[in-house]
Amino acid sequence: MRSINVSNVNAEDSVGFCHLAFDMENKDALIAKMIELKAKNVRVISDARVTGNGYFESVIADFDGNKIELSTTQF
Repeated sequence: MRSINVSNVNAEDSVGFCHLAFDMENKDALIAKMIELKAKNVRVISDARVTGNGYFESVIADFDGNKIELSTTQF
């Protein structure tokens, strides 16, 4: 992923990863997983949508606030 809105970041202040991504089988599988996660009160950062770079994706947060992306090109 790329974003033109990201400013220069001091490497010493950056630890870990930006986000973790999982490729889902298809749109229906992604939607079903999101329904399951919402029922478990998982924090949704970005609900399922088509992105500008051709993916169908959703982003959730783990307990530490790390972003986890679920995405597919099969929709």
